[in-house]
Amino acid sequence: MLKVLEIQEPVHEKIELDEYITLKIRWPENELSYVDDKLYWHTGDLKSSLLEIGMSAKTGVLRSLTIVSVKSVKFGTFEMTSHNQTEYGLPIFCTASWPGTKPEPKPETNNTGSRNRKNHIFDQGIFEMQCGIDKIDLVISRKACQKSINSGRVSFGLDSENCVANIVVFDLCEDEMNKIVDTIKNQLPK
Repeated sequence: MLKVLEIQEPVHEKIELDEYITLKIRWPENELSYVDDKLYWHTGDLKSSLLEIGMSAKTGVLRSLTIVSVKSVKFGTFEMTSHNQTEYGLPIFCTASWPGTKPEPKPETNNTGSRNRKNHIFDQGIFEMQCGIDKIDLVISRKACQKSINSGRVSFGLDSENCVANIVVFDLCEDEMNKIVDTIKNQLPK
């Protein structure tokens, strides 16, 4: 799971949508400010459902969130859970015990030129999505959310152990929601 150590000041996000990737959110300021190696955390069944979160390998500062594919989607209305404790900013994740977080030589390339996967953490688990009228909820844990961290149009729900349990992207316009739903429908088995 993704454990939150601290919270950085809010940073403006950039939401990207296309016909192949359901949703990508980047925090361009963090991409420019932290130029060390990226670390990628993945969850889902790692085959037909995959959520990827990119962060600084050294600091745990959030850089990107990508819904690569999703197989469990519920459509309808849902309410964002209100928490007694809401903080504003972006989560900084604990990466201390993960591979790829220590200074190492540049990754080797194989004879096809592709990089090895040392900076990728594959954490097989829950990844479900709910689509509402103007928001999506990415569920990555069954634990109840105790508090949230909000930055712009993204809210990270944390459980009692300060681990991310869900991520809500809200205030999506009709065009954004239509693109997300169309991409999902193209990915689901026919």
